[in-house]
Amino acid sequence: MESERSSEFFRIASNTWQEFMDSDQFHSAIACGFSAYLILREKDDERLAEGALGLVRVAIQAALHMDEDEDERTSCSYCGRSKPEVQLAAGAKAFICGSCVKDLSDFFASKKRT
Repeated sequence: MESERSSEFFRIASNTWQEFMDSDQFHSAIACGFSAYLILREKDDERLAEGALGLVRVAIQAALHMDEDEDERTSCSYCGRSKPEVQLAAGAKAFICGSCVKDLSDFFASKKRT
């Protein structure tokens, strides 16, 4: 039951984080992700706490790069690798490489099994 609550909390926090990112409110997104991390860490949910830190990382990168040209920040928002090392897919405010897509796919597939 507790893990279901943690998962629901993470879903709500990540949706709120995404709203901040979509409206270029990067500092609010950082605060949202870090708050989620602290709560999930206290709940001893290491997996979701790490996911919340990933949100913080992406928001920090966006905040640091918000004044750069598009070509200067074309790298994976999760691992930092860039072309030509990896192929990138573009989202609204982020990029993700094929390797990170596979890692996330594997992560969610293993989550469904538990």
